[in-house]
Amino acid sequence: MKKLQTACLLLLAALGTLSAAAQTYMGYTDGNRDAGYAFGNSREQGLCIRIPAGKAAYLKGTKITGLRTVFRTLQINSLDLFITKNLTAEDLYVQDMGKSSNLWTDYALDTPFEIDGEEFYIGYIVQASNTMARPLAFDGSTDVGHEAFWVIEDGVWKDASEAGMGAANIQMILKGAPTVADLVMKRLNASGVYKTGNAYSFKGQVFNFGTDTIHSLEFTLQVGEAEPVTFTRRVQLDPNHTYDFTSPAYRLQGEGRQNVTITVRPGDEGVEDADESDNTASYEIGVLGGDIKKKVLVEGFSTQGCGNCPDGHDALEMALAKSPEDFIQIFHHSAFGLDRFSMVDDYMFLWFFADAGSYAPATMFNRTKIFDGGQSPLFVPTYEDCITAVNQMLAKDAPLTIDLENDFNPETGTGTVTVHIETFADPSARQHYLTVSLTQDSIYGYQADYTNGNQRNYAHNAVYRSSFTNYMGDPIDLVPGETVTYTYPYLIEEAITSTYGNETYGSRVVPTDPRNMHIVAFVHDYESGQATACTVYNAETIPVYVDVTGMREVNTRPATAPRVYDLQGRRVQQAQKGLYIVNGRKLYIR
Repeated sequence: MKKLQTACLLLLAALGTLSAAAQTYMGYTDGNRDAGYAFGNSREQGLCIRIPAGKAAYLKGTKITGLRTVFRTLQINSLDLFITKNLTAEDLYVQDMGKSSNLWTDYALDTPFEIDGEEFYIGYIVQASNTMARPLAFDGSTDVGHEAFWVIEDGVWKDASEAGMGAANIQMILKGAPTVADLVMKRLNASGVYKTGNAYSFKGQVFNFGTDTIHSLEFTLQVGEAEPVTFTRRVQLDPNHTYDFTSPAYRLQGEGRQNVTITVRPGDEGVEDADESDNTASYEIGVLGGDIKKKVLVEGFSTQGCGNCPDGHDALEMALAKSPEDFIQIFHHSAFGLDRFSMVDDYMFLWFFADAGSYAPATMFNRTKIFDGGQSPLFVPTYEDCITAVNQMLAKDAPLTIDLENDFNPETGTGTVTVHIETFADPSARQHYLTVSLTQDSIYGYQADYTNGNQRNYAHNAVYRSSFTNYMGDPIDLVPGETVTYTYPYLIEEAITSTYGNETYGSRVVPTDPRNMHIVAFVHDYESGQATACTVYNAETIPVYVDVTGMREVNTRPATAPRVYDLQGRRVQQAQKGLYIVNGRKLYIR
């Protein structure tokens, strides 16, 4: 009897093993579960994967026995599985699957569906319990591309395979699937600034859609019309897994728009890819013949009552003295109380300090966080801090150029500024913005100074006066290889009345002087609630008005109390013969 029981158990185990082996999961996901998503404003949400003809051909005769998927919420009232040849036509198969789950779950078909070798779609439609639910789940990997999966948005099916979410978390459950090699080259993202003659490596991701493990990958890389190059990688790439690769350095030739094209094939001896329709991905880049004209936006926070601010101004000017033409300054009079120059926008810019509390002197470079763990503004920046920031900013290539044209009538105070933006590479996946602001130099007035004593005739430069756009910029669309143009009419009145004017330091009615005013334009990101996600990519400035002599009255700090530093940023009381920084300018003392 024991022998019979043992034999039965062994037979059951063997059958179980055979059944498991005969069941195959096939889809585009690597199995990870990223954030939940919903599209449009409807409770109806749908997600499906497309099985193109090349894949359906080698799966012909294979039976779909179920669907494996996962959801990011339990706020789902109904779940219907479907199979169709056309997303706008009648379904070939529909089944109510009952309850959903936020764990990976196998949903069995009541009747297995046999693949006939033609392209088809398989997925589900859910009714969420409310419009705030985010039921659809993706793996967060590199985008698949190739129109691999689709979503419903307000009742219409749309390709979402390049929407930045990775792959749809859907897999077919198959019985009798063949052993095949089938690689997918996912969408390339070669965004960046490229220069002819320089060598670059390109990165990408390969997915194993097939049922066979791949041990070698053979890549072909071509840029433009240049000769293609090949490279191989030894791998252990199992089904439903991805492989991240980096190409060897490739030296670019020529100029202009060029396609980076990478193709992948199995490198195992005797192994062919069963569906080559998705083995290639391309990305258009712009190749430049020289450097892009780039300027760094430097935004200071300073007020007349800030006694440490003059030293902060000096530290900044010394750091910029090496190449002042590469930097554009704007000073916001806020962060240490307010003064007679403070505008409401200056107060709003305290948002960049996030929850760290505002302080002055502080400086932002391209609205970028320079040191880990902090906010974008540097608090009481030393000369060394400013040099670190300057070096970081100058080392980055700009993905676009800005050119300005200004037509100003000094008789009426009216003008028009035209902004031309030529994009070479998409700066980021975020929404881009253009800000156009107005600054004024040489506004004399009081300044607290803990080092040299309070000053009554201090030259306040680059003082923020207003913006022709929204103070946080206007949204713009940038397309690599294209130039966009924006025009802004403006009026400069005889005086600007500051919003908050602390009249302890003088009247808040501040006279204007177009000869000492600049228009500043810059392109940047803006992410509500993320003060460190507002990177500036390039900036440009142009004078409001240049008189007939071509001279402008731009003054540095008053000469009554000169600040003298050596080239290492150390304060010098008695200067000897040599090169020094005096009031922010390089001077040779004999």
